[in-house]
Amino acid sequence: MSHGRKSVIVTGADSGIGLCMSRALLNRGYKVAALDISSNNIAQHDMLYCAVDVSQPGEVERGVEQVLDKFGAIDILVNNACVAVFGPFLERSIESLRAELDTNLFGCINTIRAVLPHMQARGTGIIWNVSSMVGITGFSGLTGYTMSKGAIESLSRTLTQEVQGTGVHVGIMHPPLTRTASAMPLGVPQEAMARPEIVGERLAAAIESGRSVVTTDFMSSVFVWVGYRHPRRLGSLLAQMTKRGRSQVR
Repeated sequence: MSHGRKSVIVTGADSGIGLCMSRALLNRGYKVAALDISSNNIAQHDMLYCAVDVSQPGEVERGVEQVLDKFGAIDILVNNACVAVFGPFLERSIESLRAELDTNLFGCINTIRAVLPHMQARGTGIIWNVSSMVGITGFSGLTGYTMSKGAIESLSRTLTQEVQGTGVHVGIMHPPLTRTASAMPLGVPQEAMARPEIVGERLAAAIESGRSVVTTDFMSSVFVWVGYRHPRRLGSLLAQMTKRGRSQVR
């Protein structure tokens, strides 16, 4: 399938959803630039790898310049890079929480600041920020992750207002709970989580969607709809479901 060889940056592309989405985009004819701190899996695929720690603005700027030198333009940015540290709030150090926010939130900010001026100058572009419903509902033991995802929700809505009329679209991707390294500490049975290959393929299929929020299936859409309207109720339900899942694993 041809898409005029549009170029896409995917952060956190060396594993999980990011890797699977990048593979699917390649298969769909896109040019893909993978920004990550490692390239163990990226090296096996025909994508441009830029060694970048997204928490470092200088590294992000150099990576974006690398992409522009190679591709000439950046059509789509997918902010997917994140880390998730599991542990009770009072057992977390300020340094560990800050490090989590540096990657998940400020990594997103850094890439947008580097790419958005280029998109606005061209009068076209799409920015997707990968979020999570727990950023709306909360989730016990995931303080840094939920804080960062909640902030990304607000950042995305604010940028949507600021870029109106410039030809740039800012949206949010809401994948379901997926079998990735960051989800493993939750203790949820793997069969209750989505396969990253399927999630990556469906997100790739929606990469040029004009929607403000993208999900991968009907049930995810329902969860997102309920989560935005009844965050406390859904948060309580998710906590109960997770508790049952952990007891089954034991």
